[in-house]
Amino acid sequence: MLLAQIGPLPMLIGAADSADVRSFIDGAIGRVVEHDKKHKSAYLETLAAYVRSGCRSQHCADAMDLQVTTLRYRLSRISDLFGIQVETPEQRFAIELALQLHSLVESSIPSAKHSKSIPRMKG
Repeated sequence: MLLAQIGPLPMLIGAADSADVRSFIDGAIGRVVEHDKKHKSAYLETLAAYVRSGCRSQHCADAMDLQVTTLRYRLSRISDLFGIQVETPEQRFAIELALQLHSLVESSIPSAKHSKSIPRMKG
């Protein structure tokens, strides 16, 4: 009953901090994240926008203010560089889940860095 009242977000945030979830994120999109940081590219943003748009190229290109050929080139590079495909519903779901969890983890990091941890009571 209480879970229904607070919704799934707190549960996902708690789970996103687990080693298994972090491993899933790294396996699915970790190379994209590192590449974007190193090269200041926008492959993760492109992938997220594409998935958000329902994998519709023209809709995504319009939302990103890109030519559809530019979007398709980026998606081709994502496939070539990282082996990421979103052709099947299962692949799309895995990438979308990794993107959502990554977003949750990233949004929780600044607050964790600035807050002091509370020591556990013994006994």
